[in-house]
Amino acid sequence: MLAGAPSTPRQFDTIYRDLREAICLLDYAPGSALSENSLARHYDTSRTVIKRVLYRLEYDGLVTSTHGVGTIVTSVDLVYLQQVYALRFKLMELLEDMTANRVTESHLARIDALATQTLALRDVPDFRGLQTCYQDFSEAFSDALGNRPFREVMDRLFYQTSRVYMQVLPDMNWPQEVDIAVSEMREVHEALAARDMARVAQVRQRHMVWNLERFNHYLSQAVFQLKAADMTH
Repeated sequence: MLAGAPSTPRQFDTIYRDLREAICLLDYAPGSALSENSLARHYDTSRTVIKRVLYRLEYDGLVTSTHGVGTIVTSVDLVYLQQVYALRFKLMELLEDMTANRVTESHLARIDALATQTLALRDVPDFRGLQTCYQDFSEAFSDALGNRPFREVMDRLFYQTSRVYMQVLPDMNWPQEVDIAVSEMREVHEALAARDMARVAQVRQRHMVWNLERFNHYLSQAVFQLKAADMTH
């Protein structure tokens, strides 16, 4: 596409999703500056398109734009992480009132394939691979529900905190993390196949609690170590 040419919704969505994934995979770590000019050249598009994408990412809470400073990738502190997980947990309760008639065999096959793909990562650590598989699972799950407003809210909350997972993975028990992810995918697959939305909600809530407990432990330890290091100087 020629620079300066108007974008289509598909082109905008492609750039938006690409940048969102790059942020969540820490290609753009918290504190990184995003240049409109550089991004426009990279995607061969206009700054106007990039501005629209950055506005959307700011709405998602992934970046913040300040006059005279530019656009910076945001960080996620422990309190905010807990608040987002608490909201995601409550939203799962709405699943019990949703119908499962939009769940198709294609949705189930996609989740099953992701579980198999994730399990294949168990022997050799691949942090990006596991993060990508889990992001794909989250999207496959919300797509199976077919409720667009619910999906938009859940996706926004998920991507606000998913990069924390990428940050902590190198210090976690790798085989255990893979097993936990595969377990969630397979349990959700089984519950969706049974069209049991109450069970789906329970599975996702249980894994959210486990995730937050592990993240809390890691981040609390990291904060403690930083404070201890400051006291020695």
